[in-house]
Amino acid sequence: MKRKKTDSHALIYGLVDYGEGARVVILNRSEADDILSALKAISNSTTWREFRQTCPKKHVDCIHANLVNEGDHPPDDSQLFSSDQIPHLDYEWPQLASGLFGEGLPKTIVSEYGEPYDTVLDGLFIHFHPEDLIMIRNELTCLGYSLERDDEKATLAIGYGELNF
Repeated sequence: MKRKKTDSHALIYGLVDYGEGARVVILNRSEADDILSALKAISNSTTWREFRQTCPKKHVDCIHANLVNEGDHPPDDSQLFSSDQIPHLDYEWPQLASGLFGEGLPKTIVSEYGEPYDTVLDGLFIHFHPEDLIMIRNELTCLGYSLERDDEKATLAIGYGELNF
């Protein structure tokens, strides 16, 4: 019996090349959309007002908290915006997609098809081999998940690729 599809069951997947050949990443669609909205806001905003209006609130709140922790005050809405003003580390801003760690996916899929990729700073990522994609899609669909392929969104949501918004 199929489960009712929820936001947690709406996934995107894409082929991402980390320099060692393409691997499949599978991410929660709403989380990937949220990350892309934040990246678009940081790329396209010219004032802090514009940034605050276009960036998801949870990321703006995080930036404000980081600024206060560093002894600074959040800039006024009218001030010019620059991504250099945002305290963030490498590609971890606005967040690492939880799908990189296999979160949100059935444990059976991760254990049967997942390929661990150990990173120096961020822990163990889970990727999948492209040749397993048909089986993975079939199993996830049987479990009530919906999948959409979007290589660009998947690549950008995990911190790779060029931001061309």
